[in-house]
Amino acid sequence: MPSMKYDDGPFCLNKAKKSEIKHWMNSFDTVISDCDGVLWLGNRVLPGSPDVINYFQSIGKQIYFITNNSEKIRSEFVQKAQRLGYKVDASNILSSAYLAAASLKERNFTKKAYVIGTSGLTRELKMAGIHSVGHGPDVLQSTIDDMLHNHFVPHNDIGAVVVGYDEHFSIPKLTKACTYLDDNDVEFIATNADEREPGKFIVPGPGPIIASIENCSGRQATIVGKPSNYVCDYILRHTNVTPERTLMIGDRCNTDILFGKNCNFQTLMVESGIHNRNDLEEFMQSDDEEIHRLVPDYYCKSLGSLLPLIK
Repeated sequence: MPSMKYDDGPFCLNKAKKSEIKHWMNSFDTVISDCDGVLWLGNRVLPGSPDVINYFQSIGKQIYFITNNSEKIRSEFVQKAQRLGYKVDASNILSSAYLAAASLKERNFTKKAYVIGTSGLTRELKMAGIHSVGHGPDVLQSTIDDMLHNHFVPHNDIGAVVVGYDEHFSIPKLTKACTYLDDNDVEFIATNADEREPGKFIVPGPGPIIASIENCSGRQATIVGKPSNYVCDYILRHTNVTPERTLMIGDRCNTDILFGKNCNFQTLMVESGIHNRNDLEEFMQSDDEEIHRLVPDYYCKSLGSLLPLIK
């Protein structure tokens, strides 16, 4: 919507006139939203966000939540969303763990997966009929040499290494993953490459884990979560969204906003999570075209800050 932008940068919806907001609201039929940093932070709902999402739904907008969080299965995300006030069910939610399982299932995968990740990832694989090993702590008891010669017996039917967030990531896990990936027939799939988790403390996300495995194995992971082409293709194949009439809302520009750009969606960044207006200024000043793609069409303080504007 060119009339709502300035200097080729994003437009702040908090400064929009009622007529501009109405025009913007009429420009999309589907809303796709990230979860952590947009709808909630950890187990705390972000004020006003349920009211905005539920209002969108009440006026006929299609609603989907897409999260790169692989720690829960879809039904658990539904329970959390409903507990926090969102009127959604499993048909409204996609997670990176679900997408990892779907990507293997679509290829009629019949072997076992070596998993670096949480029980959310292994349970999604199990529901897709895929057996896995590797979940849980794997601590180096003495030396790596002792582990390799006396304790590690590689499974001979591993067909994929699947990586997500794992607070128990260790040298033994890195060693085993790379050992399996030394066979080029073993697939290398990762839920997402987020550098860190949203919140007060800097907690590494799956990105650093994936990077270490890629560096050691010489293999590159196929990412199934945002902003990958896989999740774009999955949405377009399994929903009736019209890209140019779809709004992607997120707090992280290098996943959520880039995902929206990759899918040709409209994009809205909220400042309640990872990135903020200062980051947008930095992105806009860059000479790198790829960095410029991280700039959203619109931004606002938080999703809840739109409530008095849209009703």
